[in-house]
Amino acid sequence: MKQSTLFIGSVTTIDYAYVHPTKLTIVGGSLNLSVEVTGNIEPVENVVVDFGTIKKKIKHLIDDKEEGFDHKIWVPEKHGGIDDFELWTVPGEVDCERIAMFPFGDGRMVVSTPLFTLACPRNAIKVCKCDSILISDSIRDYLEEKLNIEYPNSDIKVKVFLTDRPVLPHDNFPGNEISFTYVHGLKNSTSWGCQNIAHGHKSWLLFLDSYGQIVHPSYDFKLKIEDYIDGRMFIWRDNILGDNDLGLTIGYETPRGAFYLVVDKASIKTHIIDTETTVEHLAEWFVSFFEEDVKKMVKLGATSVYFSEGLVKGARVSLRGRFGDDSI
Repeated sequence: MKQSTLFIGSVTTIDYAYVHPTKLTIVGGSLNLSVEVTGNIEPVENVVVDFGTIKKKIKHLIDDKEEGFDHKIWVPEKHGGIDDFELWTVPGEVDCERIAMFPFGDGRMVVSTPLFTLACPRNAIKVCKCDSILISDSIRDYLEEKLNIEYPNSDIKVKVFLTDRPVLPHDNFPGNEISFTYVHGLKNSTSWGCQNIAHGHKSWLLFLDSYGQIVHPSYDFKLKIEDYIDGRMFIWRDNILGDNDLGLTIGYETPRGAFYLVVDKASIKTHIIDTETTVEHLAEWFVSFFEEDVKKMVKLGATSVYFSEGLVKGARVSLRGRFGDDSI
C-alpha cells in the first residue's frame, strides 16, 4: 500500500501546568501543536485521511477530559506513592522521588511535594514525560495509539512539533513581547478544563500605540514585570480556606468535583486578588498594580496593553483617558 505524509500546522494550543521535577513547584506553560501524519493512502478518497477530519480528531484527543493533555497538571512518569513521604525528611534533596501521587477516594488523587499538596479529580492530572523535550514523545505515543484505533488500516505514524512562539496582534513579530508563566484556577468557569485549580499558561504582555505598533518599555520596567509575574500563582480571595504557618489553603467545588491545594507561601510565589483570576481581571489588575510605570508608557505613546492567557488569546485594556490629563 502506498503511503504519504500530511502536515498540519497549528492544530491546537495546549495550556497546562506541570510539577517541576527539581524545584518541586507548579509551573504554568502553553504549547502550540503541529503534526505530520504518515499513513496508507486509502482507495476511495485517495487520501491518508481528510485534513479537516483528522485535525478535529487530534484536537479532540488533546482536549479529552480523561486522557488528554490540555488544561491538566502534568505529573512526571517517575513519581512515588504514599510510602515515599518518609524520603521527605532528608533536607536538601530535590529529585523526582520527592513527588508523590496516590488515590484519595471518591475518584480523587493527591499529588504532593514538600512545597504543595493538591487533592483533585483524577481527570485533572496527566501522568507523562514532562520534560520540555520528552513531552513530544508522550503526545506522539498517545496520538498514534488513538489514531490507529480510529483508522485500523492506515498504519499511522505521527511526528509532533511543539512551540511556545506567541501569536501577536497587528502582525507584530514575536520577540518583542514580555513573556511570563502563571498558574490559576477558575471555579465558576463553564469551561471544563479551566475549573482545574492548578492549570497554567505561558503568556505575554505587549504595549501598542494607536497604529498597532509596539511601544517598548524600559529595561527596568521589563525586568520588574518579569520578576513579579513570572512563575506566580494568582488566587481569588474568595477561594482561600486557610492561611497559617502550615501554608495557604485554597479550594472550591465544581461540577467535575472538589479541588483543594495547600502551598508553602515561602517557596511558591502567590498573589491574592479581590476578583476571579480570569484574564479580563488580570489585565486590569496589571494596569493598576504597575500604574506609575504604565503612566510612563502612555507618555511614550501607548494606547493599549495586551495581556495574554496563553499564546494566542487574552484581554486588551484601553489606556485612552485612563489617567486623566496624562492619557492620550
